[in-house]
Amino acid sequence: MKTISIPEGAQVKLQAVISSDAIVATNISFNDVIVRQSKLYKFSIDLGDISALDNKEMSIVSSFFVPAGSNITPIFNTTQVAYTLIYNDQRFEMTVEKQKITPSFFIAYAYIKIVKS
Repeated sequence: MKTISIPEGAQVKLQAVISSDAIVATNISFNDVIVRQSKLYKFSIDLGDISALDNKEMSIVSSFFVPAGSNITPIFNTTQVAYTLIYNDQRFEMTVEKQKITPSFFIAYAYIKIVKS
């Protein structure tokens, strides 16, 4: 798990940009508690002041559903996902992993720890 240090007083935002032919739903959680959900392919969420996020583990999971009768492999291979934290004019792009779960379902996810510097 990657740890990111964010300066005290910073306001933190999460930006997600998803490109896929699959149907998507995204959950954002801190310490395993879901705090936001989205069914959009592009969104930005205010996460708040760094003091409220200090020492928390954040996970972002996008679930992708492939329409019946479609081949998952080309959709999986061409799906692009970018999760970016934005604070004090800085941008931190998270490493995103993808994993096939069933013949019609896959996920993309990132997991980081946020600390106040």
